[in-house]
Amino acid sequence: MPEIIEVILTLIIGFLAVYIACQQHRTAKDKLRLDLYEKRFSVYNGFKQTIDEIEEKSGISHGGFVNFFSKTNESDFLFDSDIIDYKNIFKKNLIRLQQLSGKLSNSQLPVGEKRINLSNENEQLSNWFLDQPEEIKNRFNKYLKFKKIIQF
Repeated sequence: MPEIIEVILTLIIGFLAVYIACQQHRTAKDKLRLDLYEKRFSVYNGFKQTIDEIEEKSGISHGGFVNFFSKTNESDFLFDSDIIDYKNIFKKNLIRLQQLSGKLSNSQLPVGEKRINLSNENEQLSNWFLDQPEEIKNRFNKYLKFKKIIQF
């Protein structure tokens, strides 16, 4: 009789160990999902903050420029090519916007056709950035939908 009790206790302890291991595995998987979500959301915020600054200041400061790069530098490892390609376009336009701002703020640049052309290009780029909040939301939607994060 004591042998049967030992076998039953051993089985119960074994089942409990398996149950605990499964719960720990599930918790680790959930933590991974949450960590991935937080990193992706940080990249999303980098885009949003940059656009907010462009809207507020009609351009981008050096600090805003650095902030964008520091917030989005991990994106190549967190997203598929759609976001990576979009980041490269965004970055190219951001660099050009900063170049144009520098050229237009130069008092040495004479009034004339060249200044007008640079000003027009600056306005087009600024308008492009003003159109991006909805674009960013649409592009990041599939990566940040909480329902999809849960199903990972």
